[in-house]
Amino acid sequence: MSAPTDLAARRTNRLILAIAFFNILIHLLVFDHLEYHRDELLYFSLGLHPAWGYATVPPLTGWLAAAMAGLFGYSLFVVKLFPALLSGVLVVLMAAITRELGGQRYA
Repeated sequence: MSAPTDLAARRTNRLILAIAFFNILIHLLVFDHLEYHRDELLYFSLGLHPAWGYATVPPLTGWLAAAMAGLFGYSLFVVKLFPALLSGVLVVLMAAITRELGGQRYA
């Protein structure tokens, strides 16, 4: 790789990480204005009654909710933390897929 291309790639990587961090930050700043969503409460309930699947969700959803409740309790912060972190990971993942498929810097 030439020096200008390497510099552009590093700048793009920094921009992607900044966008991912900003995404996580926004989620964490507004979480205290939110309450439990009814689906989150449903997932906790499904975790209390494990089965191989339900009509509305696959079995892993209830299992993850039960594991999260067992490890961290029913904390609203923890319930909102995992989607916030995963949204940042999703930004980085989409950028990597775009790069792999041949997308340039502005794709």
